[in-house]
Amino acid sequence: MNHEFELVQHPEFKHVNLLLVDLGYRSSHFHTEIELCVFLEGDTTIYSNRETYHTKPGEFILFNANEPH
Repeated sequence: MNHEFELVQHPEFKHVNLLLVDLGYRSSHFHTEIELCVFLEGDTTIYSNRETYHTKPGEFILFNANEPH
């Protein structure tokens, strides 16, 4: 993928942003919005609140607002 993300806007979802991301690594960060991650391919390891989570394709994880991940 040549771009880090793609923003998809839909008029019926005024407060929802959809980002499609192909990541190998992302440093810890947080934001003021909730974040729902759906994993489409590959196995992933996520660190959040001193916990380690392993995901597989078809699984998802939800981060609360202001939750480092």
